[in-house]
Amino acid sequence: MFCSGTKYSIIQIVKMFSAKYKYISQRPGDRSDSITLNNNAKKILGFTPKRNIRTYIKDFIDNN
Repeated sequence: MFCSGTKYSIIQIVKMFSAKYKYISQRPGDRSDSITLNNNAKKILGFTPKRNIRTYIKDFIDNN
C-alpha cells in the first residue's frame, strides 16, 4: 500500500486499529507479514510515500 520498506506483521496492523482479535491456527498459505519495496516507483515515477501506515490508519479511524 505505502511501499515504505517498513515491515509490519498482521498483528501489528490489527493493534493499530485497536481492534479485538483472536488467534487461530495458521493455515497453509497464510501470510504472517509483508513488505513492499518502492524502488521502481521512486526510480521510474518519482514516487515516494507521504504518509506511513500508522498515520494512514489513525486518519482512517478519525474520519470513519
